[in-house]
Amino acid sequence: AIYRRDTELNFIRARTVLFLYDTHRLLEEGTNLQFVDSSTIQWSKKYHNLVEDIHAHLKVIQNPLIEASFIREAQVFTLKTCIIIALASLAQLYSIFAPFQEEARGKRQEVLDEISGITSMFFGNDLRYLDTALRVCWASAVRPLVHSDAEWATMNDIHGPHFPPLPREHDSILDESFRLLSLTTPHFIAR
Repeated sequence: AIYRRDTELNFIRARTVLFLYDTHRLLEEGTNLQFVDSSTIQWSKKYHNLVEDIHAHLKVIQNPLIEASFIREAQVFTLKTCIIIALASLAQLYSIFAPFQEEARGKRQEVLDEISGITSMFFGNDLRYLDTALRVCWASAVRPLVHSDAEWATMNDIHGPHFPPLPREHDSILDESFRLLSLTTPHFIAR
């Protein structure tokens, strides 16, 4: 049973990271769109399909988490990491329309609240299980909330003792986790 679970977790993790990659690729495609041609319609379909696929994937991740009492601690953290990675993808996707759509702003905030809630359950010893990809995910999720490039550069500088506060009160949890993970993996810089 452990072999099946490990294989399943590897599949879930790979699929989750693929969603993050697909999100970044879609965002890149979106920067060159003219909002009057047929490529916009194709991009919009890709956008909505990706959002739906990520939501379906989150439901798949929840099933093994329900069995959490029967699996190893490291496996639980892997699943929670996958949830954060998938939610970071959604946060980025919702951020595209958040400046001018209230519904997108609300969904982005729900996703950020969920990321913050999961992150708040991690403690110092838990970092041994966490993936350095979380730093990229936290950065991707909160980047749209930081309004200036100078503020982002300051936050992203892992050599400074403090990061500037983010606009929302719960972001201090992300900020602290971002800092702790940076200290445990100082060679890894997300830009």
